[in-house]
Amino acid sequence: MTRKVIRCPYHSWTYGLDGALHSTPHIGGHGQHQCADFDNDEHSLRVVRSATWMGMVFVNLDGSGPEFSTHIAGLEQRWSSFTGVGGLNNVEAVGEDGSLELEFHANWKLAIENYCESYHLPWVHPGLNSYSHIDDHYNIVGGEWGAGQGTYKFTFSERAGIEWPVFDQWPKDKSAQAEYVALFPNVLLGLHIDHFYSVIVQPLAHNRTRELLQIYCVGDSVADDKHARARREMLNGWRAVFEEDIRPVEEMQRGRDSTAFDGGAFSPVLDTATHHFHRWVAARYPQVA
Repeated sequence: MTRKVIRCPYHSWTYGLDGALHSTPHIGGHGQHQCADFDNDEHSLRVVRSATWMGMVFVNLDGSGPEFSTHIAGLEQRWSSFTGVGGLNNVEAVGEDGSLELEFHANWKLAIENYCESYHLPWVHPGLNSYSHIDDHYNIVGGEWGAGQGTYKFTFSERAGIEWPVFDQWPKDKSAQAEYVALFPNVLLGLHIDHFYSVIVQPLAHNRTRELLQIYCVGDSVADDKHARARREMLNGWRAVFEEDIRPVEEMQRGRDSTAFDGGAFSPVLDTATHHFHRWVAARYPQVA
């Protein structure tokens, strides 16, 4: 049954789905559910701008950001050259075989920073680097919406014997190309000819983060038993990659906790997307007098 109200578990105040405050049990004392000095209309839930995209809910708490359709437009336009206009609307979330949750002891921004660059590939991801080499990668700097990296040689599905439906408008001469974008502030996305994934990066504390990964396929034809092995292979492949990132990201956090940390050193070539994220974050911190 669909709930018609939102109930606070602390004092059991209830709100309508429109945010209006409906009831305030005992607010005026035991058995007194109204109070002359309290106007329910002045204490409705705050309206927050929100939008949904690819099964995720995006919110803008202070209301000062652009419309989400404007924020995402640059990425959608970029990826339409692979999927066709509106092509991502044709993907379906893979069920339990297509999701995982990871936690690590580091600030969420370090996970974004790590995702933006391929510089660490040979040493952190030797298996991935064996067929999608650092030299095959390129930087993506996307304005206000995000940054990341791409590769011209992603052949995991072929190597793992996975045969999934593909985007029918994907250019044949780019079948091995894939792109990995951090959609600012805290969503990681990966686009391939036969699948797509999203990772919601949840800050749990200043030095603790959770990642929620969801894999999507083109259409819904991989949900049957025939594709069970392929679903496991795909999920385990990405699990291995994201788990390999945990140790270096946690070590980055320990380095930043040091009193000797002075900002670090970055490659002026391979860290351009990372620098873009740094500038994006810095621009949103209040100016300190």
